Amino acid sequence: MESEDLKKLLSFLTNIYHNNDFGKDAPKTQYFYTKLKKLANELPTSDKLDELQKIEIYLETTYDEFNELSYYFNPIYIKIKNNIHNEYVKKIREKNKKKRFIN
Repeated sequence: MESEDLKKLLSFLTNIYHNNDFGKDAPKTQYFYTKLKKLANELPTSDKLDELQKIEIYLETTYDEFNELSYYFNPIYIKIKNNIHNEYVKKIREKNKKKRFIN
């Protein structure tokens, strides 16, 4: 994944998190941040990625501080979705190769 986009997003979140108090949503913002940090090392499942997108939408619509969050998150989301799809296609192709080889 493009680490530059992820670095920009994490920097954006860090600045907002340290300069604001989110009350009851503080654990949600911290969870969002930690899950995004893990994206640099591992490819999440489609369900986990959709969960992150729901959190992103919630934060963006609830707090004015996160108005620009989608500008940082959406490119990463699209790249990861494409990577997940490519991995799925590879697995299917390997499976079909094995079937042809056996027959």
